[in-house]
Amino acid sequence: MSSNFIVMGMYIAEISNSFMHVRCILRHYGMRYTKAYECMEITFMLLYFYGRIILGSAVVWNVCACQHNRFFVKTGSFGLAV
Repeated sequence: MSSNFIVMGMYIAEISNSFMHVRCILRHYGMRYTKAYECMEITFMLLYFYGRIILGSAVVWNVCACQHNRFFVKTGSFGLAV
C-alpha cells in the first residue's frame, strides 16, 4: 500500500543527485572555473528547484489527500518536503 507515492517521493529526492556528484567531482579535480562545472551547477540548481519545489509540492499534496495512505507515509512525506 502507498508504494506508488513512495516511489514518486524517491524520484523527486534523487532527480538532481547525479548532477550534484558530477559537480563535486569536477571541483575535486580543480575544474571549478570551467564551463563544464558551470553547466553542471546550473543544471543541478534547475533540477533541484523543479524536483523539490514544483513537482515535490504536488506529490506531497497527493500523498496527504489520499485516504488510503497511512499516517506514517503522510507525515514522512510532509517532513521531507519541509
